[in-house]
Amino acid sequence: DFNNLLAGFYGNIQLLELSTAKESEKSRKYVAKLKDISNRAAELVRRILEFSRKDQGVAVNSSIGQIIRESVELASHSLPKNVSISFENDAKGSIVQVEKAQIMQVLMNIMINARDAIGSRPDGHINIVSKQRNLGKLAADRLNLKTAGRYVEVSISDDGPGIPKNLIDRVFDPFFSTKEWSDSKGTGIGLSIVYTVIHNYEGTVLIDSKKGQGTTFRIFLPCADGATTRIDDNAEPEVTVQLEDKTILVIEDEEDVRESLRDLLDRHGARVLLAEDGRQGQTIIHEQSPDIIILDLNMPMMSGEMLLSEMKEEIAHIPVMVMTGLSRDGYMMSVEFPMVKAVLQKPFNHRTLLHALSLAFSAGD
Repeated sequence: DFNNLLAGFYGNIQLLELSTAKESEKSRKYVAKLKDISNRAAELVRRILEFSRKDQGVAVNSSIGQIIRESVELASHSLPKNVSISFENDAKGSIVQVEKAQIMQVLMNIMINARDAIGSRPDGHINIVSKQRNLGKLAADRLNLKTAGRYVEVSISDDGPGIPKNLIDRVFDPFFSTKEWSDSKGTGIGLSIVYTVIHNYEGTVLIDSKKGQGTTFRIFLPCADGATTRIDDNAEPEVTVQLEDKTILVIEDEEDVRESLRDLLDRHGARVLLAEDGRQGQTIIHEQSPDIIILDLNMPMMSGEMLLSEMKEEIAHIPVMVMTGLSRDGYMMSVEFPMVKAVLQKPFNHRTLLHALSLAFSAGD
């Protein structure tokens, strides 16, 4: 619901930006500020959804650098002012096959543990470093890894009091807490989750710590081949889509989102048809035969997914772009419904929408 509100708000800000292109610099500055605030709000909501999502259940090829960046951004909101955090990515382009939410939870658990260990001491710091490692059999054996090969190593270091030597071997035990030597008030299950998740991916996690000198957690995950393809809302892609001769059906129950999409597509010369639920959308599809459908997934009366299921044969030749306020992996939709050419996470940038339209029309040719 909040993402739907943001989508309507953000869409109208972008239309206002277009309308004030020739206005005073002061007016443009205010609009740019509103747009920036909306972007930050949308990004925070998206990361919270990614972190809290428990039902995705599928490991996919993902950029480890992107996962770490998003986790750091999310964790930074829970850090006190005396604790800073930094990330050095020396594993650019490294891909791991993981369930993103699980790895975010692993990183969050370790960062929260580091925060609690630092406590109230001034100028505390958490440093994260990622790098790619090519491990031979001997190195893999020393690290208790099943196979040799390419791995990503993620080190998370803090400058807290460190862990006493006699306690290090128990850190990953369920319900074991080190609160006797730190200010942590956790349940003792966070680090056991870290251990379980990483080992489920045939990786390993190690601890280097000395009392009074801080702690470093070292995570090793096997690299995967290939990479996921997704539309990057931050890339500001060049848009070359031609809409003058296109009929586009927008099926969206939120009036603000529906109207802002109509206004944007009108500006680019498209003939725009509007439906406020799946049933109305079905009727328009039968009567008008649109060139492309922009479809919200979560609607009353008939959801977007229900419409796709009921009309799978009829609209097999029509490219569909799905919009959702929930965190959902697009490739899963395209496997079940091949007509789905793009999935957009609300709220999205207008340039991203136009870029996705271009890709969808190309895929439909």
